[in-house]
Amino acid sequence: MLSLGKKKFIILTIAVLIFNCVMFTLGGMAAFRAGDGGVENQAALILIPAFLVPAAWVVTAVLAALILIVGLAAKMSAIDPAEIFKMSGLGVFAKIFRAGYLAFALFLMLFGFLLLTPEWLSAGLYALSGGALLVLLFSLVRAAARGEA
Repeated sequence: MLSLGKKKFIILTIAVLIFNCVMFTLGGMAAFRAGDGGVENQAALILIPAFLVPAAWVVTAVLAALILIVGLAAKMSAIDPAEIFKMSGLGVFAKIFRAGYLAFALFLMLFGFLLLTPEWLSAGLYALSGGALLVLLFSLVRAAARGEA
């Protein structure tokens, strides 16, 4: 069991969130610098740094604020991020939901990796940190549903 205290969980979740955004920024800027061989209008690539990167940072700031607010208002003393992988003792619907959530998270990780493939390292780190973030957010929602948050 990987139980984290409330403060450690909040710090870890926000750190993973910021790391995910940094990897998106690095990968997006690498795609901007590399250009696209099949596109005649390379100037259209200015949309990546002009719109997508600032939008990612705004979403990151809003999500970090929400995690901080929920975390500070939480009544929980400890939370287990690995809970999503424990299927024993669950009903059929709960097992199907968790398996579906994990499958969807893997799909999003693959999509995130393919989105930033010109920069392989940042694409891989973006995908892995995004998957970790989805697991952490599931843990926070589960704690809130049990009345611990």
